[in-house]
Amino acid sequence: MIEKNILLDCISKACIEIQQVLNEHLHNTTNPDYKIQIEKDLVMFNNLRHIVKAVKNDINLDRVGASTELLLRIAANDFKHKLTLIPDKKTKCKEIMQALKVLHKNILDVKTNVK
Repeated sequence: MIEKNILLDCISKACIEIQQVLNEHLHNTTNPDYKIQIEKDLVMFNNLRHIVKAVKNDINLDRVGASTELLLRIAANDFKHKLTLIPDKKTKCKEIMQALKVLHKNILDVKTNVK
């Protein structure tokens, strides 16, 4: 459980760091198309942080189940493509993707062992 919480905290911190960089770009750019894309990226990272919070809550309350696995699958698969499109903080995005992959695998292993 501690390892999972560390990974979740790492994802959350990376999201915050990337959001800060995106906010700086948002305030410095005058290109309306670029602003729209940055705003979409900010929403995506905010959604990812909400997913991380929900998963962490399930883990801490020992309520890991199908909904937890589904949230992680959404994060691991749906955000994977979107994260690769973020031009800034490529290393942080890769860290997020790797942590999501490990967490999803761990949750699947836990669910399989419980059955």
